[in-house]
Amino acid sequence: MIRLFHRLARNSSGAAAAEMALVTPLLLIIMFGSVELGNYFMNEHSLVKAVRDGARFAARQSFTSYPDCSTVGTSAQDATKNVVMYGYLSGSAVLTPNITTSDITVSTSCAASAGGQKCEPRPRAARLNRSGKPCRRRVPRRSCRRAWRPGPR
Repeated sequence: MIRLFHRLARNSSGAAAAEMALVTPLLLIIMFGSVELGNYFMNEHSLVKAVRDGARFAARQSFTSYPDCSTVGTSAQDATKNVVMYGYLSGSAVLTPNITTSDITVSTSCAASAGGQKCEPRPRAARLNRSGKPCRRRVPRRSCRRAWRPGPR
């Protein structure tokens, strides 16, 4: 009996099958996980593209579609929702799965002013010496280099 046990312990003919049986569940989890990850990124990309196309369409509408700064006309809302859902003003093939028109919100925001932006003069080129200070006329030109220094603020 002991001889039989030693002979079975040294036999390695089924070792590959046993190792494969142990590793197969892990390989299947990795394979299906990568498929699901790819599916997630594909759905996320199609959703972002659809929303971007809808925003681009809404931005190209005339001012009559937006009576004031906070409301959007119903025709502009419906058209924008159709562009997000179908890719066209009218269609039947849904580009964004699991999303209905009730999930889409069209809103506007207006800026009251240009944000207080002021026109700054362009930066002017100045000659600086090696220590970063402006060159004087008495200093030889070879010790100066051209650099950009911002204009007055």
